[in-house]
Amino acid sequence: MSSTVLSLVISYPWATQLKVDLFENQVLNNRHGFVSAKHNHTGEIVRFWQIQLKAWAMTCPDLRKKYSSMLVTGSFKSNPKFENLIKDFQIKHGIKPDGIIGTEMFRVFFSRYFFDPVNPSRNLGKKEFERRYFPLLSEAEYRRLREIKATTCLSRYKVTKRLPRSFSAKEILTNRHLYQKFEEICLDITGGNPPISVRTFLEICAKYNVDPTLALAQAILETRFGTVGIGARLRNIFNVGITDEGGTIEYKSFEEGVEAYCRLLSTKYHKRAEEFLASDCKRKDGWGRYATDKLYAKKIHILVSKIRSHLLSNDNQKFNQNNNLSEGKKGRLVLL
Repeated sequence: MSSTVLSLVISYPWATQLKVDLFENQVLNNRHGFVSAKHNHTGEIVRFWQIQLKAWAMTCPDLRKKYSSMLVTGSFKSNPKFENLIKDFQIKHGIKPDGIIGTEMFRVFFSRYFFDPVNPSRNLGKKEFERRYFPLLSEAEYRRLREIKATTCLSRYKVTKRLPRSFSAKEILTNRHLYQKFEEICLDITGGNPPISVRTFLEICAKYNVDPTLALAQAILETRFGTVGIGARLRNIFNVGITDEGGTIEYKSFEEGVEAYCRLLSTKYHKRAEEFLASDCKRKDGWGRYATDKLYAKKIHILVSKIRSHLLSNDNQKFNQNNNLSEGKKGRLVLL
């Protein structure tokens, strides 16, 4: 059963966006799957959960009055009671009351409840949820899916070649060979004059535990590490918030720009190249969560692969970056 469900959702031949979001809510135990005020906080999946949880609250005498006036808005911001409702459900079902709808709460809820969206007083149960959406994964199937997630996600976005081994920023900072190789790339890309010191760049990545090879790849793709384009003039190495429609964000220093990018990845996206490529680069309509370039995933994959291969090499060959890669579209507007 699990392989059938997975193939249907991965290929998206029939799935509505709500079904896709629900499936990710069931299996992705991270910010991409979570529904909360700090993660997926607006849209149809939020509206769906508001309907379901309000209907559940109406079955609880001690909660009925508290939530009877709660509106279904499809947003956390416009519905301050919703987070408290999530916590009340979690408390009553022995789940940590963190206000996050994650994989555990998903399975606890839909193994017991599914309220009719047209007539919320009717609990149609697990079988009806599975009939309308997809079968719930068992614990064994869930564990199996987690094991193959990286492979299937990369395949989903047509980035099937496995990346070379990753290195953390702390590893590079403390390993002389790796640091020299990383510095070589930065110097080659910028003509020997990077706008921010390589050590400072790595230290900021280490502070937020961001994959330095992903950060460098994006810096190269967006502004050739802060040396070309409007992002270089605005000290915005990653073109954060710079859009084709004229949106701009200027920073006081290149260090501030790198720090803002690392915070952005830490709060809204993924910090490792593998997860970023799988979850943030492309959606079924061809537009990405992070950038509007439909080939963004492919370009980042190529650059990360080249960067990691260079770090692993023992020769003195210069970093070979395809200059055409730095002509992609800018990142989507995200205000920090």
